[in-house]
Amino acid sequence: MRPTRPSVVQDIADTPDDARAGGIHQVESLVGGLCLVEFHPVFPAPDRALPALRAAARRAAGSRGLVIDLRRCFGGDTDTAALIHGWLLGPTPIHLGRFEHRGHPSTDYVSDPDVGAHYGAPVRVLTSAGTFSGGEDIAYVQQALGRARVVGEQTCGGAHPVEHFSLPGDHSCQIPVARSVIEATGGNWEGIGVTPDTVCPADRALDHARRELADLDAVPPRHATITETAPTAVPARSRPEW
Repeated sequence: MRPTRPSVVQDIADTPDDARAGGIHQVESLVGGLCLVEFHPVFPAPDRALPALRAAARRAAGSRGLVIDLRRCFGGDTDTAALIHGWLLGPTPIHLGRFEHRGHPSTDYVSDPDVGAHYGAPVRVLTSAGTFSGGEDIAYVQQALGRARVVGEQTCGGAHPVEHFSLPGDHSCQIPVARSVIEATGGNWEGIGVTPDTVCPADRALDHARRELADLDAVPPRHATITETAPTAVPARSRPEW
């Protein structure tokens, strides 16, 4: 529960796209043919995130390894998380899990290939003790599917989608409205967080990830190619936010 005044994260989420770049803080080419994509502070809705995601995917396409930085990612829209999964998992939608709602039918959670450029080279995901909610989802699902290795700190442990409710006295509360169930594990990271494959201080995570990717010299160049698919219209939001 908190005063009705929006949180700092919400303030940033509501700023124009040209100030936030669709939830992507930076895209950087690293020494050794690697690419870094940092998500901060939150994943906005798909109609705001998709142009930036497509641009980042094009920038990363020729790299031999990708680092996804979620150390300052606090969550966001689940439909946008599905787009990030689709970018990493390929052009065929994959059933990732479901959202179980009390008194209502479950909602399927499926990767969305609409980014249009599908990345196939090795991936490392950076986490911190502040990585939360939707940011944790990317780390947890990609780790569970064996698509990416997680490097950094144990994350916060917020797995369930939430909604915001107004209260008397100029207060509001944020309450989970569904339970996340990831198919690969049958569970989620609620109250536990995501345990990295390589545990290290968050401020050293990028160095560790770069060293790990530098050791993968045997990866054939063909693994770094992309498959272009025709962009489609952005659907209306179908699930609650993290």
